[in-house]
This record gives sequence, structure tokens and C-alpha cells, in this order.
Amino acid sequence: MNSLMHVYKFEVPEANVERLLEIRDEAIDEAQRLCPSLIRADLVELSNGVWLDILTWDRQDGFDLLMAQADQFEAVAEMHGLVLDGPEPDVGAVRHSVVS
Repeated sequence: MNSLMHVYKFEVPEANVERLLEIRDEAIDEAQRLCPSLIRADLVELSNGVWLDILTWDRQDGFDLLMAQADQFEAVAEMHGLVLDGPEPDVGAVRHSVVS
């Protein structure tokens, strides 16, 4: 079974960047506690306030399993409140990966 990735592209107002980075670890820990299928989370700053959040799941329904517990989000909800909504995420299966 291949890993599944969700790639979110969004903007972060400059005034929110520091808090986003402060709460990120707590939010990901919370998400992984609620859904161990989340095996990796990368936050990438591009330019002009544009960011990518790349979430990797070890099973196809990992995201759905996490969303089924959305009523338990605290840090995740705060983190989402710091960003400007972007388009729906791109979703795809990992077909090749190299780690060194």
C-alpha cells in the first residue's frame, strides 16, 4: 500500500507566522494522537506569504479517520484559524521516494 499525501496551499498573514510556528508541533502531536495514520507533516514557506502543508498518511482513509474526530481538535483548530483558506488540497499516492 502506498502512502497518501494531502498538499494544502494557503496564505499566512505576516502577523500570524510566529504563532503558527509556535503551535505547529502541538497541533501535529494532537493530530497524530487522534490518528496515528498521519506519519509525516511538512510545513513549507514558499514566498509572499504562501505556504504548503504536506501531510502524509500510511493508509488511504487516514484523513477521513482524523476528520471523524474533529470535535476533539484544539491546537489544530487554532492553527487553522491563523491561515487564510486556500483551494481544496491536492491528493495523491506516493509512487517513489528516496530518503538518505
